[in-house]
Amino acid sequence: MRSIRERSVFIDTSAFYALLDGHDRWNSEAQQQFAVITEERRPLVTSNLVVAETYALARANLGHAAALRWLDSLDLNLIFQTEDDHDEVYRLLARYDDKDFSYTDATSFVIMERLGIPTALTFDSHFRQYGVAVIP
Repeated sequence: MRSIRERSVFIDTSAFYALLDGHDRWNSEAQQQFAVITEERRPLVTSNLVVAETYALARANLGHAAALRWLDSLDLNLIFQTEDDHDEVYRLLARYDDKDFSYTDATSFVIMERLGIPTALTFDSHFRQYGVAVIP
């Protein structure tokens, strides 16, 4: 049986937002993938930076009420960036000068590595570029 860490799925901003916005091109896929992950009872993990990024995106595009409802509905493992994570993010961003990873992307990679989470639900190509196993 796989460990909880190996079964965990890191949820990225692109997946959260696709689920929230019915007009997003990935909305149907996001709904389907969240349903499968929920059915499989896989632990969901995200970072405070992903929450901040998703809230800001939802607030700007879907309105205050929708963003607040989403924030209130979160039921997952919320991981906060540590000082050591920040140092590792800096090294990662410096090492990959040929990529346009955002700070939040790099933080997601570092947190996933620190916690041993191999998989992310994301529609952001940066995760694949970094070598993360992604759903879908």
